[in-house]
Amino acid sequence: MIVPVVRERPLLQTVVRNRFHIAACATAGAWAWGSLLGCTPSALDLVAVAAVVLCTYQWNRLTDAREDAVNCPDELAAAMVNRRLIEMACLALLGVIAAVALLQHSPAKAALLGCSLLLAFCYGAPVRLKSIFLVKNLSSSLGWTLLTVIYPALDVIPLRDRALWLAFGCMFGAVVVVELLWDLRDVDGDAAGGIRSLPVVAGRRVTLVALFVVNTLPALLVLVGIATHLLRMAWMFVLMNTALVSLILIVFGDDFSGPRRRWTHVLVMTQSFLLIGLGAVAHLF
Repeated sequence: MIVPVVRERPLLQTVVRNRFHIAACATAGAWAWGSLLGCTPSALDLVAVAAVVLCTYQWNRLTDAREDAVNCPDELAAAMVNRRLIEMACLALLGVIAAVALLQHSPAKAALLGCSLLLAFCYGAPVRLKSIFLVKNLSSSLGWTLLTVIYPALDVIPLRDRALWLAFGCMFGAVVVVELLWDLRDVDGDAAGGIRSLPVVAGRRVTLVALFVVNTLPALLVLVGIATHLLRMAWMFVLMNTALVSLILIVFGDDFSGPRRRWTHVLVMTQSFLLIGLGAVAHLF
């Protein structure tokens, strides 16, 4: 099967190396899920989400040296050259997060931001959750879901709300899929760095099967929610992500090495646009 080639342009390279696309995806996710749940996040909420995710992934550039030396040596080299700048950026982002927490006057939101940062810190160092089998996927997915689904809903929607937990399940499943896909992409470096990811432990084929299975879960939750009248029809837009990921898996299979690595970044960018569309649909219908 012929796989299209993505030419790496300077702007795209800058976005990917600095993880701006990941922060944008998280911000779009918070806006989309909040809009669907009727608690559209404020500008401060979105700034906090973007700052936490960007701080997390910038810091990971400095803590993932063993894996990145194999997986993306050019990105690691750029991170080491700019190490001091990355550290300063992380401190500045922590300042932004603290300022947002103070301005919001919400102990619950401040606590959740703190928990998200603690989880992110433990993921890379010193506890290094990412080295623990499956915990790396579950902890990262939990952090993303708390930040993009629960955080905007705090102080607005009661935690017992069933629609909130359907959204939680949808986002959690979607992030697990992306995490497993990244594990397939990074399998060689993870093996060299002692990271016990699913493809390192169980193999690529088992991981591919797991991806197809987990990818269906958000779609099933949406269909159940709509059938039981807990969710509006606007939620059907979520199924587009299931279709997108299925297409990527069919085209690439279990091999995201070499030039194919770039397509994992394209997927995240595409998902950002889908999430923006999801939020727009939520406001229209």
